[in-house]
Amino acid sequence: MSSVITRRHLLLAFVLLVPAAAFLLEGAAELTPEELRGRQIYQEGTSPSGGEIVAVLGEDQIEIPASSVPCSSCHGRDGRGRPEGGVSPSDLRWESLTRPYGVTHPSGRTHPAYDERLLKRAVSLGLDPAGQPLHVAMPRFRMSLGDMADLVAYVKRLGGDPAPGVSETSVRIGVVLPPPGALSPLGEAVRAALAAQLARWNAEGGLYGRTLELRSVEPPAPPAERRAAVAAFLDRENVLAVAAPFLPGAEAELTTLFTEREVPVIGPFTLHPRSEAGRSIFYLLPGLEAQGRALARFAGSLPAG
Repeated sequence: MSSVITRRHLLLAFVLLVPAAAFLLEGAAELTPEELRGRQIYQEGTSPSGGEIVAVLGEDQIEIPASSVPCSSCHGRDGRGRPEGGVSPSDLRWESLTRPYGVTHPSGRTHPAYDERLLKRAVSLGLDPAGQPLHVAMPRFRMSLGDMADLVAYVKRLGGDPAPGVSETSVRIGVVLPPPGALSPLGEAVRAALAAQLARWNAEGGLYGRTLELRSVEPPAPPAERRAAVAAFLDRENVLAVAAPFLPGAEAELTTLFTEREVPVIGPFTLHPRSEAGRSIFYLLPGLEAQGRALARFAGSLPAG
């Protein structure tokens, strides 16, 4: 039975993988050198030139490395912002910042549209276009003029930059295998099945002319170590999406990681799907609890005796 479920699970993951990947690829365009440098500043808080970028926090003017609070940590990789702890970060997409009729925030604060000069002022001095202070949770950043220009160039592309794991010739898909040990044969079977399916798609032309490439990781069993190993894998391989990752034993750690990184996950193997998991995680099968409830309902429908 388990092998039948596994094959069915992988088939469903295959069916959803290519449409999801195609959706992520649509509209992607190459970034200029300036925008690429700006992306590093936005996502990582570090300067491609090696210069110092400092974040200044709160009324006490506490200085920390910008890498501790990069723009993407609050505004998201897509710039839309995500409410957290009572704070609603602004939508940084250029079309939102430059609305001709201005912007009204949830707090009631209003101001005219931004332009490049006013955005640089907001980043460095914490003032909106009307000269009003930004929320105290918004750091003020100190960086070189070149880094600031690169950051603004990338902000103007937020939401439309190329998807991760995509080059002109290839698309990288990731898979997280079970830890080494008794389940290694299962991991190898999953990896081989995914590789075979990707090979069939590549023989038919790939995805928008790009070759689909599989990247895999076999992390250690302890939950914290597994999260660290998968995080390093995502940093190293920069995959577009993760297909059929093995979660049992580290569900909380890995689903949190995928949600934080905004990595699309299709068909994770797990006994306990997390209802609070992020919108980028797509479960294909119910967990033990749901199966138990379904079994109980079925048993209750049977005639007595």
